[in-house]
Amino acid sequence: MPSIENLIVDLSLTPEMLTISKEKVADAYFAKGLIFKDRMQDSLKAVVAFRNMVSYDHSTDDTPTAYFYLIRLLEAQGQQTLAN
Repeated sequence: MPSIENLIVDLSLTPEMLTISKEKVADAYFAKGLIFKDRMQDSLKAVVAFRNMVSYDHSTDDTPTAYFYLIRLLEAQGQQTLAN
């Protein structure tokens, strides 16, 4: 088991490290959404992943694409009011 000192070394302590960490989390949500949408054809879980991504960090390069997929998935589910 790693010591507390070893764990602290890996923490994102600078603003730059925090930004990188936040981008990685948003990228993971986006990748998760793509996997559910494209590989597993699970549109409900894809919607959840894309919503998590845009609510976690709506300033990434993938945000417009995530919103596009959300709209398309919601429209396909017959949820036009949520898509707007």
